Amino acid sequence: MDTHYSYLIRKLIPKLLDTVQPQLIIFQAGVGMLEVDSRKLMKLTRRGIRERNQIVYDSAIKRKIPTLITCGSSKSNENFDYNFNINNEELFSEQQKRMRIQAEVEEIIEAHTDVYRDAIQSIVQHNHRSFYF
Repeated sequence: MDTHYSYLIRKLIPKLLDTVQPQLIIFQAGVGMLEVDSRKLMKLTRRGIRERNQIVYDSAIKRKIPTLITCGSSKSNENFDYNFNINNEELFSEQQKRMRIQAEVEEIIEAHTDVYRDAIQSIVQHNHRSFYF
């Protein structure tokens, strides 16, 4: 899924920015499509999400467009419990369920951290000061 998604984003984002020529990009850099989310059809890896982010960052830098970067998730404890129980209700102990949920939460936190870590790296690398958090 990563390769196909990255290919589409790499083609569409620059074309969109060149056509619309925005004065500001508001990038909602969500991570809800992570493969750990059992409810999603798009199961991207962290690497795939980072590629998406970098395409947006590079496109904004190249065109000198100020960019507001936000991040969010539709996850909640209830969502984790629901997702896990639907698929594995009888197979795992409560401790195993908690460990799996903890692993999912940690993966999502790391993916959110990647958004900002990679943006800062792009700012430094390209001396681009028009990213806002």
